[in-house]
Amino acid sequence: MKAIIPILLLLCFVSFNSSARDIIACNGCSETGMKSKLERYAQTKNNGRHLIGVMDFTGANYQAYQVDVSRTGGPREPGPRVLSATVTVTKVYDSIERSAESSARTVRGAITNLRESLNGSIRLPNGSPYTSASVALKDSAGFNSYIYHIINNDLSSFESALLQVNTALEQLAGNLQISVNSPVLSAASSLGSSVYTSVIFADGSSLEIQIKTARHLQKGLIIKTTTTKNAQTADGTRIPTSKYNAKGFRFNKNTVNMRAIEDYLRFLSLSIHGNGGGNSPRCVRLGGHCDDGGCSITWTC
Repeated sequence: MKAIIPILLLLCFVSFNSSARDIIACNGCSETGMKSKLERYAQTKNNGRHLIGVMDFTGANYQAYQVDVSRTGGPREPGPRVLSATVTVTKVYDSIERSAESSARTVRGAITNLRESLNGSIRLPNGSPYTSASVALKDSAGFNSYIYHIINNDLSSFESALLQVNTALEQLAGNLQISVNSPVLSAASSLGSSVYTSVIFADGSSLEIQIKTARHLQKGLIIKTTTTKNAQTADGTRIPTSKYNAKGFRFNKNTVNMRAIEDYLRFLSLSIHGNGGGNSPRCVRLGGHCDDGGCSITWTC
């Protein structure tokens, strides 16, 4: 009887280890590519038999392998030494295969919808403190924080698309039997790689921003924004980014917020001159242009 108990315990241990699995990602990989990555990954595993799943999120393809790892010998001298392992790979059937592939297809579709929603321009809500692209250029860090919050919290079209993706990722994590914050799911999230879109301001000017998907430990998938300096007036004229590339810049009250653009040009250390309007409420800026001597503003009173 004493001899039977250790044998039963050993059988339970073997069964537990053979059912536990690792999941690694290999997006866009062929079966040969999967095996190659699997063999490299197996070098990090302890001796013994392992069940390792390889997930291709791009192709919604899941493959499972039984991997036997064996290392012989040891370091001849004191101190650590990396030992190359003998790895034997056998393709096997895993019970989660169908559900994993189905969930991966759902994630892929949800991220496609998210990308499509991001491809259009973004119009800021009424009352935005950023009235013109020139205001955003003056305060790029503040604007980037602002647009990040707007996209992730206030725009219903993006909010709905993000919810759809996060729900699909949670389902996928459940089917893969891993945490939703597992690094593996970063490979799924990366399907929504960066896109560029334009933010449209109240005066019709625009500023290009880069959008990427990223993982947040509490919120799941979020949209990360990076503000560029590619800005235009409402008629498509490039807004200068320094006093050195301002020559030839022309603008008028129909294409940009005149007070904002004048403040911005001063911010670039450009001298401003013209027929002046002072602070009289009856005087209006009509337009302006920049040359080697600075920028001239035309007024009417």
